Amino acid sequence: MGYSTLTERRAQLVRAAARVIAREGLSKATTRRIAEEASLNLAALHYSFGSKAELFAAVLENTEAFASGPWESSNPNSSPPLEDAVAAMVCGYQQLFDGSSDVAIAQYELLLWALRTQQSDNLAAQSFRKHVDAVADRLAMSALAEGIDPVILADYLVGMLDGLVLQQMASHRQRIGGPETVALARYLVELARSVTHIRRLESEQYIAARA
Repeated sequence: MGYSTLTERRAQLVRAAARVIAREGLSKATTRRIAEEASLNLAALHYSFGSKAELFAAVLENTEAFASGPWESSNPNSSPPLEDAVAAMVCGYQQLFDGSSDVAIAQYELLLWALRTQQSDNLAAQSFRKHVDAVADRLAMSALAEGIDPVILADYLVGMLDGLVLQQMASHRQRIGGPETVALARYLVELARSVTHIRRLESEQYIAARA
C-alpha cells in the first residue's frame, strides 16, 4: 500500500465511518470496526483523529457534497443565471446519492446523536452552518447579481435538500428532475428574493428608528 497523507487518511476514515454507521448503526461503529472498514490499523485512526467523537464530528460536518460536485462550474469565476445554478445544485446533490445513501444515513444518525449528547449539542448547529456557508459560497456571484442575499437562499436550499433526500430514501422515490427541478429552483429564488427584501426593510427601519 502506498503512502497516504493525513488529509487522505482522514477522508478515508470519514468514508469508512459513514459506511459502518449506515450499515450497522451507531452502536456498532467502534474505532476498531471503522479502522477495519478503512483497511487501516487502529493506530492510524487514533493518529488521524483524537477521539471517536472527533471522527463522528468529521462525518457530520463533511461538506464535500456541498463544496464540490456535479454542479461545479468548470469556470469558478463564471456567474450563471441564479435559477440555473440552483437547479443544477438540486440535480447534482441528488446524483451524489445515486446508488449509495451511506453518507446521508450516517449524517442523519449523527445529527440525532449530537442533539442527544450534551457535549456535542452545539455540533448540529455548527454542521448546518458549514453546509449553508458552502452552498452560499457557490451561489454568491449569481445571487448578488440579482440583489439576493446568498446566505438566505442557501438556508432554504439546504433545508429543502435535506428533506428531499430523506423523503427519497424513506419512500424509494426517484430523484426529481426536469420541470420539477426548474419549478423548485424558481420558487426558492423568489422566496429568497422576498425574504432578502423584507430583511433589508427591517434593517432600514431599525436604523431610522435609532437615528
